[in-house]
Amino acid sequence: MKTYLILGIVLMFTINQPGYGQPSDVNPEVYPVQKQLVSLPGNVYVMTITDQEGDLLQKGTYLKVDNRLIPHGIWRIYDTNTHDLVTKSEYNNGVQKWVETTIDGAVIRYNQQDIELNKLHKRIAKLEKQVNS
Repeated sequence: MKTYLILGIVLMFTINQPGYGQPSDVNPEVYPVQKQLVSLPGNVYVMTITDQEGDLLQKGTYLKVDNRLIPHGIWRIYDTNTHDLVTKSEYNNGVQKWVETTIDGAVIRYNQQDIELNKLHKRIAKLEKQVNS
């Protein structure tokens, strides 16, 4: 159960909003960030998110497909206090292949199958909640 809790936390930052840094409930006045999206040749875009002091919080690459930006390549998320690398994840044309995070000094890695199982567990829990209400 602890494994699914940790995976859920990691996936919250990597699946739901890759490239958008902080979760949507973060108040930008309390925790302001700067986002920079740079276009490269070949419909490739690099997203860099920094804090007000210019310290890197998140960096990753998008591909532009059908007028939509989809995550592609390695994404990195850094600790807001220590600026150490906390989470890495690889995307291939919008599909998350793996995620690796450090929790209490231990590196935890989940593959694509683990990620898909977690999505299904969340979906089942949501459906059960709807049926029971």
